[in-house]
Amino acid sequence: MKKKTLIATTSGVRGIVGAGLDVEVATAYAAAFGSMLKGGKIVIGRDSRPSGKIFNQSVTAALVSVGCNVVELGIVPTPTVEIAVKKLRAVGGICITASHNPSQWNALKFFNDHGEFITPAQFNKLQTILAGKNFAFKKYSAASFIFVSFKQQYAVFEYAFILRKCFFALSYFPFLSNFSPFLR
Repeated sequence: MKKKTLIATTSGVRGIVGAGLDVEVATAYAAAFGSMLKGGKIVIGRDSRPSGKIFNQSVTAALVSVGCNVVELGIVPTPTVEIAVKKLRAVGGICITASHNPSQWNALKFFNDHGEFITPAQFNKLQTILAGKNFAFKKYSAASFIFVSFKQQYAVFEYAFILRKCFFALSYFPFLSNFSPFLR
């Protein structure tokens, strides 16, 4: 039997799919996250890993079950979720990605309302809700799921692209920051 690996930190929870991270774990963490945030709008995005689709579905179901309104971006880079949280004024976000880890891994990265990783205090609260299974289950509402249209997704991508261009320009041409307040 494979050793189960699950790593939980303020930057998220990650593990080998089926040997530490599975649908049950992802669902529980998402329900705890939504309970911690007391509902509201939560942005979800994922990478193209084979396990991403099933985790996306379980995370969405868990969030809706605790009264969250889910905005699903689909397959996007992690920074797009962070930007969308701020731009859409969401209470938080989850990106389903294990970044640089091999494809057998996956993860849930949790973001607060500032589009940043959750704080240590939020992480401790998340772990407490999870350990006690104190999920805030609500009555189902069909209005709890929002799939972002292509036009909305394009606007978020365009914003992310502009930011990426600015960071690229600053990293290779630092003197540009003297000429434009937008680039600072």
